[in-house]
Amino acid sequence: MSEIVNDAPILALKSDELTAISSVVALTCLEQSNKYTEAKLNKIDPKYLNNERKDLLSCTLNTYSCAKDECAEELDTLKACLNRGRWAKCKDLTTALQKCALKKKCGA
Repeated sequence: MSEIVNDAPILALKSDELTAISSVVALTCLEQSNKYTEAKLNKIDPKYLNNERKDLLSCTLNTYSCAKDECAEELDTLKACLNRGRWAKCKDLTTALQKCALKKKCGA
């Protein structure tokens, strides 16, 4: 699922995993995401964004690993709901996963 390439973590998630964890990553990795996005908006060449990319990927990996270990029930329930294609009906499950991940300090 994950590996280290060029001293940076690589996270390979299936579509349902990525969709389910994305709202949590938006909360837990906000600082890292903002730094990476700001650099891109300032048109910094991506080859100079290794540290920002590494920090964001590391936070994402930590968040996913934590959520998988500490919030497994919430994560699995949300993935199952999203797989049924009724995203609007999954709102409460998304919130439950976010609350669990924040309570467990995922991404920190």
